Amino acid sequence: MRNWPKLDEKVRIAVLLFPNFTLLDAAGPIEVFKRISNSEVILIAQSRGPVQAQYNVQMVADVALSEPMDPFHVLFVPGGPGQNDLMTNEAVLGFIRQLAEHVGIVSSVCTGSLVLGAARLLESKKATTHWMSADLIERLGGIRVDERVVVDILPDGGILMTGAGVSAGIDVALRVVEKIRNRETAQKIMVQIEFESPYLEGWQEDVAGLRTQIAEEKRSEQGKRVAIVLKVSEQRSRSKVKGQGQRFQDTTPERC
Repeated sequence: MRNWPKLDEKVRIAVLLFPNFTLLDAAGPIEVFKRISNSEVILIAQSRGPVQAQYNVQMVADVALSEPMDPFHVLFVPGGPGQNDLMTNEAVLGFIRQLAEHVGIVSSVCTGSLVLGAARLLESKKATTHWMSADLIERLGGIRVDERVVVDILPDGGILMTGAGVSAGIDVALRVVEKIRNRETAQKIMVQIEFESPYLEGWQEDVAGLRTQIAEEKRSEQGKRVAIVLKVSEQRSRSKVKGQGQRFQDTTPERC
């Protein structure tokens, strides 16, 4: 049976990390997922602790995939050069298969879909990936579709959602929000992060309304931001006046 969150239930999202993953593949979707009210994003790797992405940047895994965990509603798999090593890593593939049987949405971006394929989740399913690897989808039993986000159905009413290269992960994450919550929530997050997704049409019609709603929700946070900027601005003005006075004194001719 698939795990779909009830209206007032916390959304639990599992994001798989692995050495040498592409940073934006994970960071973009995490930014979106963390903005869902009443949500929990858990970073999972083969062992707890720092996991190095490309370019010597690290994320910290909350749990190891061998540890017991509460049920999740969403699984998200990023891509990156390290994906190659996962393709034959049975511990990781087995974990993915196990989660994929129960979550409502199995999702990926970039070459993360190839990992799903190695876990035998693309059999006769429509999927996409980074354009350089698009011809590999069919080698893994999938049906290649050259679109930014591709959605297909899994057994028992589950959803398979794959994204093309890197930045498409944000599109995927917004579509996940739409499915797991609703379109209004996805549109609001899109306006918050100033991202335009072609998969959430109609949001342009109410940008002003969404911004007003967001500003009201963030009033306290924004109030603190305004206060500190005014403080720094005042200090800047005083420093500028003082500097002008000093320059005036320096240019005054000496008296005989």
